Amino acid sequence: MTIRRTSRVLAVLVCLALWPVHTSAQQGAWERHMRAGEAAYQQGDYAEAVNQTKASLKAAEAFGSDDPRLATSLNNLAVICEAQGWYGEAEPLFQRSLVTREMAFGPEHLDVAASLNNLASLYRAQGKYAEAKPPPTSAPCGSWKRPWTGTSECGHEPRELRNLAASDRPRCGGETA
Repeated sequence: MTIRRTSRVLAVLVCLALWPVHTSAQQGAWERHMRAGEAAYQQGDYAEAVNQTKASLKAAEAFGSDDPRLATSLNNLAVICEAQGWYGEAEPLFQRSLVTREMAFGPEHLDVAASLNNLASLYRAQGKYAEAKPPPTSAPCGSWKRPWTGTSECGHEPRELRNLAASDRPRCGGETA
């Protein structure tokens, strides 16, 4: 009986000792496939980009359903599908990436906003303008209201937001910037 218990404890300890090696190997595989997929995409080799990105997605699924690496793999695969005009395949990938990022970061994170933008761009490309519109805001004038702080960790406002603020888009009262 003591030998059995010792064997079980030893087996558990071996598994625990090997767990970081397995996780590290998964991380390395995910990174390799991501880099290879991005390189293939940039070279216009969409078939290879799809294969590598699907492999990164498979590796990322092992990290958990709320892991940012999963969201990144989903998003990158959706981008490749959209570039090929495979809108039906891209939409659920963008949606799943959005949900994953919301679970990982919360609804007010900039990565969530980027996912919303990607999904809206897909809808615009398909002429689905009603789906591409931002949700109504609580501002009395109906103006766009960003749901996040608008600043990075270092306190600087992201370039895209500075550009939006400096644009000549009408503001609440109709005046321009």
